[in-house]
Amino acid sequence: MAAELLDDNIITEILSRLPLKSLLRSKCVCKRWHFMISDPIFIRKYSLENPSYYISGFYLQKAWLSCKPRLDFFTMNGNLKAAPEASLSFIKDSVKIMSSCNGLLCCSSFRCSEKERNYYICKPATKQYTMLPPIESELVFGMSIVFEPSKSPHYKVVCVCESELSQPKDSLYQIKVFSSQTSSWRLSEAFQLSYKMFFGRGVLWCGALCWAGWGDSLLHFDVERESLQTLPMPPKPKGRESRACRYMGEAGGHLHMVEIFDFYPTSFEVMEMKEDCTGWFTKYHVDLTNLFFLYQEIEEFKYSILSLLHKEGNYNSSLVLHIPGKVILYYLEDATCIEILNSQQDHMDVFLQPGLDYTWGDVQIIEKTNLRIACSWIEFLIISGNSPTTAVRLMQ
Repeated sequence: MAAELLDDNIITEILSRLPLKSLLRSKCVCKRWHFMISDPIFIRKYSLENPSYYISGFYLQKAWLSCKPRLDFFTMNGNLKAAPEASLSFIKDSVKIMSSCNGLLCCSSFRCSEKERNYYICKPATKQYTMLPPIESELVFGMSIVFEPSKSPHYKVVCVCESELSQPKDSLYQIKVFSSQTSSWRLSEAFQLSYKMFFGRGVLWCGALCWAGWGDSLLHFDVERESLQTLPMPPKPKGRESRACRYMGEAGGHLHMVEIFDFYPTSFEVMEMKEDCTGWFTKYHVDLTNLFFLYQEIEEFKYSILSLLHKEGNYNSSLVLHIPGKVILYYLEDATCIEILNSQQDHMDVFLQPGLDYTWGDVQIIEKTNLRIACSWIEFLIISGNSPTTAVRLMQ
């Protein structure tokens, strides 16, 4: 008995040191290893001992009106052959991705009324999924999944929807929270707004979901305490009445935002929230003049910010920028860049049209743990290795 216990401890230590790709393949070795790797205690241990890796690529999902949403992939090094198969076909529905977090995706039925819409939580690495109970709301503004395996094996889904008490000219919202631990929805905060918020763009930051909008405050919802508060937006330039948020995201444990008030200026500021949440300061000053000169062949130079990548290991802090027909990795420290996608070379249909296919409003980057993901409208798990093809109910 003691020997068996020792063997398990040794195997656990070995497995916890494997790369993610090798770990997933190890589940197929035997039932014993499959059980050990699937154990929530092991998952927590693995997440703690294996900090976040540098993003290796992005899955893109474009929800065309004329056909089913499709997934595409590009890598940070331009090697499309290294991409795993992009597919959500194991879900027996035509779905679009609402949000993602640490390997889990929240999806919804595509092109249907809210009464007919189903919402799913899926795990593409194992092709498991489950359908959420009905939300019982006529209008859903946003769904965000929160899953932090280093803290708990359970996940939550935060839904912002129209309040049942809302009148035609009111802007009364209701937050509902689903817990995989109870398998049920519960009513949480109700609130009223006089301006539009991007509830489809929730950013998970330090255990809270943050939403930006057209007002001078962003919303901060503590998922554990289920408490809602407002935080200040960066100050507007003099003479500007409206907001112009072009990007908000988390990187390196900090919340960042970019507001651009003119049409594609050559320079802008990346702001970072102060530790006491009382305001913002300039983290990076970005000057894209060299980028404009480098791509003079583009008739109308445009750009959108897809992601801010925090400095990790040998990688410097950088921006992932989309310009017509290309995706650029722009290094902030020395203003150099690398072209990581060229539509002419890589034959990516979604980039064949001149102009911008994706902006921050279409792309969500989640930078957490080993199960890296990217993108909604756009958004999918970066996975590797073979996994079962049978769709089963999500193990909790």
